[in-house]
Parts: sequence; C-alpha cells; structure tokens
Amino acid sequence: MGEEVLYDMVIVGSGPAGLSAALYAGRARLNTVILERAIIGGELMNRDMIENLPGYPEGIYGPDLASRLVKQVKNLGVKFEIAEVTGIETDGLCRIIETTEGRYWGKTILLACGAHHKTLGIPGEDRFANRGVFYCATCDGPAYAERKVAVVGGGDSGLTEALFLSKIGAKVIIMERLPHLPAQRVLQERVRLDPNVIEIRCNTEVEAIYGDEWVKAVEVLDVKTGRKEVLEVDGILIRIGLEPNTEPFKGKIDLDNLGRIRVDQRMETSMKGVFAAGDIRSGSAGQIVTAMGDGATAAIEIQRTLQSTSRF
Repeated sequence: MGEEVLYDMVIVGSGPAGLSAALYAGRARLNTVILERAIIGGELMNRDMIENLPGYPEGIYGPDLASRLVKQVKNLGVKFEIAEVTGIETDGLCRIIETTEGRYWGKTILLACGAHHKTLGIPGEDRFANRGVFYCATCDGPAYAERKVAVVGGGDSGLTEALFLSKIGAKVIIMERLPHLPAQRVLQERVRLDPNVIEIRCNTEVEAIYGDEWVKAVEVLDVKTGRKEVLEVDGILIRIGLEPNTEPFKGKIDLDNLGRIRVDQRMETSMKGVFAAGDIRSGSAGQIVTAMGDGATAAIEIQRTLQSTSRF
C-alpha cells in the first residue's frame, strides 16, 4: 500500500524504460520505487526471442532480459510495488500518484507505463476473447500447436508472433490490410522460407469472427477487389499496433493527437517534475532499445533536477 514517504523518484511501469531509469536512479542513490499494475518486467514478459538488442548476437528471450534487469535494479535497493495508477496530482513541491493501493509521493515522477494492444473492434472479437481470440503468442500460443491460426498484422510484432506459432507447429495465415508487409526485411525473409507453414495474404482485412464455443472462422475482405470470403481457423492473434496507457493522465498532462505524452528533449512533460519515457511518449520509435535510452535520459535529467535547489 502507498506509504507516506517522499521518494526522490516514483517510476510508473516496469518495462524496459522503467527498469533502465531505475538502474540509473539506483546508481545515483536516489530513493526510488517502481509501481507496476500487473507483472514485474512489463511487456518484456510477453516477448519471445529479441534479436535486435545490441550486445546479444544470439538474441535473448524477453522474460530472461526482464529477470536480469529486475535483479540488477533490486541489487541497487530500488523498491517494487504492485499498484495500478488511477491519477496524478501536484501540490507544487511534490507530485502525487493516485493508485488502487493508495497514494505515492515523489519529488519527481517518471511515467513509463507503456501501451496496450489495439483491438479490431469487429463482431465476435469480444465474444471470443480467450476462446480463440488472443493477443500474445508467448502467453497463449502453445494451445494452438498443430492448429490453424490467423495472425492479423504484418508489422514486426505480427511476424515475430507468426514465427513463434510456426515453431510450435501451428499453420499460420498472416493477414495485412496494406498491399505489402511493413515489417523489417529480415523478418519478411524468415516468414517466406516455408510457404507451406506460413501463408501471407496482403490487401486483406478481417471483418468478423465466427464460432460456437470457440473460434471456427473469420470473414475477410480483399480490399483491392472487394471480394469477401469465410476462412476456417482455430484461432486469431491480433497484432495491429499499440494504444498508450495514458487514460489516468488525460486533462492533467499534454497529449498529442495519438494520445501519447508530449515531452521536451529532457523527457519532461507539461507538468514540471513529471517525465515520460518509452512507448507512452510522443514520437517513440516503439523499440526496446529506444525505450531503454529514454529511461536512461529521463533518470539522468531527474538527477540533475534534484540537484537544482531552484526546483525543490
């Protein structure tokens, strides 16, 4: 539960941005707490093999990277608390994070609570949630071994998830609305290696999901010809982008037209003493390595801010 302690730094979110910031904060001996609403490690816990992180030529699994970062941060004395943020306030001298577990006070706050998966918003999506409709192959994919799965989204995350599913024996159909796959070339090359395992359908939009107790089929539209058809599948994995987790901060902090938090070059938001890093900030590249850089930048700037007596 939130304690009546004035922390030097309250970090919201324990993904790569939050953990990197905590690493720098811990080394600077700042009294720091990380608030996480779900699983310590954040989105890293849902990632399969990460191959584009510098220094890992063979790649590293998301949960392994998360556990290493968490151990490194805990060794520096940073605290972790499970609490979901519901709002933010300032009294001019300190910042207050409202959570389901009480209030946390900080001289500074770093918002690194990331983003959640977008939904299609089509008939059947809500009805079949967790009954054939899923959003994470690492979490739910093993249930689809030797089964037929539609993966909606031809970006990096969609192809990465498709490759994971194919490795466990699933027959995968990648569906992308654009006339081409927007993913990195190296991922495109891999999914095209065995067309008998992974089928690619561009110019394809999913319009409805059908089934009884479980998903049985999807209705798709060829956006180029206007032709519709129903395809039998056992599951549908949706990876069409991310929505920032900024709902608790609306009306308090400036957001861009995508709902992401505007920051300056120091990662500071429109609320003095409150910073943002990672997928939640405006202009984020949405990569693990850039989120880590954001977190480090924010922590360094926070340390400088705390050293400035004019600000506190």
